[in-house]
Amino acid sequence: MNQRLCLAGLLCLILAFSGCATVPGAAKKPPAYAQAKQLFEAVDVLGEKLVTSLGQRQVDKIAVADFTGPGEHITGIGEHISDKLTIKLFASGRFSDVMERKKLKQVISAIKIEQGGYFDQNTVTKYGKMIGVESMVIGTVKDMESYLDVTARIVQSETGRIQGAADVRVVKDESVKNLIRRQKTATLTVSTVPRAGGSVIAGGKQGRLVNGTAVFSGIAYGECRVVIQPEGYAPVHKNIIVRSANEAVSVRLEAKRYSVSFQIVPPDAKLTVDGKKIKLNSQGYATVSDLKSGKCSYVAEAKGHGSRLETFNPANNQTIAIHLETDDPFFALKNKFFQKYKEIRKKQDFNVKLWTDKSSYNLNDPICFSFRSEKDCYLVLVNIGSSGDITQIFPNRFHSNNFVRAGVTHRIPDDTYGFEFLVEGPSGKERVYAVAGTRPIHIFDDDFNKQAFTSLTRGRTRDIKVYQAGKNFSQAELSSAAECIVKVY
Repeated sequence: MNQRLCLAGLLCLILAFSGCATVPGAAKKPPAYAQAKQLFEAVDVLGEKLVTSLGQRQVDKIAVADFTGPGEHITGIGEHISDKLTIKLFASGRFSDVMERKKLKQVISAIKIEQGGYFDQNTVTKYGKMIGVESMVIGTVKDMESYLDVTARIVQSETGRIQGAADVRVVKDESVKNLIRRQKTATLTVSTVPRAGGSVIAGGKQGRLVNGTAVFSGIAYGECRVVIQPEGYAPVHKNIIVRSANEAVSVRLEAKRYSVSFQIVPPDAKLTVDGKKIKLNSQGYATVSDLKSGKCSYVAEAKGHGSRLETFNPANNQTIAIHLETDDPFFALKNKFFQKYKEIRKKQDFNVKLWTDKSSYNLNDPICFSFRSEKDCYLVLVNIGSSGDITQIFPNRFHSNNFVRAGVTHRIPDDTYGFEFLVEGPSGKERVYAVAGTRPIHIFDDDFNKQAFTSLTRGRTRDIKVYQAGKNFSQAELSSAAECIVKVY
């Protein structure tokens, strides 16, 4: 009896332990990815769910768009699911007409949808009827790391309402991963009107516009950012949708406005830009603003010089230097003083100051010139009159030694001269140049027994004297320069 009780107790104990061991196993839930299906089966399930979700709704003509994803672009997996789903929907017999995918892509390519994304409820509403279907199947593929989550919706073209929906999970085996990596790409042609040069970035790729065109290969399907930096035109930023093997986008450019600086020798020249007279400053500079890119023209002319007529593009020429040629030795010498003055001012060793009592004078007004150097030097003072005469006013018969002490102010004519200078015609600008160096300077023939002030008069001085003065001036070792401009009315 006791032996039977012991056996019975042992048996109960074994059963009890074995029962406890099976409870935890039964309580475990299978991991989420275990519900995922192989790709072929998953498409079958997705098609069946979509048809079932329609219920009693009647849909005759339907099309399946490429599924977007994973990410924002269309990959091989999205295109594969769309292709196979089209076959499943046709085989279901639920629809009287399922648009062939090849025909759908041709229609979409012709429409050239500009909205962001590939297809959503808004774009189905806008373009569904144009495509020629009552409803469209749109979908997305999301990468959930261990599986793919595929969602599909049937959207009515007229209202944008969802008529049916379904989802399925797909196992991420090696073939599926390969399809994900196989991103659909296209050749994109970017063109500009008018044709221009410049740089283009499309889908992260860089290129150059050649005669207004740039071609890119390997552009991913989906939304593509295009940035154009055309030469001479305002930059363009544009989002386009790439959905076919060959895409093209044409952009009309807006002309950019530019400012162009002109630098002219001689500084007293006259300048006309696109028929408008431009005023030059005393140094022959002018800035012309608000010029459009493209073909512009200028005319520069000056007395005693050849004129110049040229075209230019403000986009390519923001600074234009013009040196008018002359065969007249007088004008050539005047230009040489102006150019030498500019050169010396950039790298002078010490300062020379030159001034008059007033900045403008009337005819026959008395005038005198003052100058001072901050360093002991040899100095020459030359007046280039509006009449064309060139006169050395220092040194002269009254002060033949042109060595000046630092900090000493000289005035010409001063009280010792016994006379005064009077402003003579014609009206215009008188330019006075002070040029200085640490060694003696001899520019003109300083024979003050013949004349109190060495002067070269245009038309009455032999050219050889003018040429010699120009040669001496070019060879002079100069360390400083100053200019004084006097307006004569």
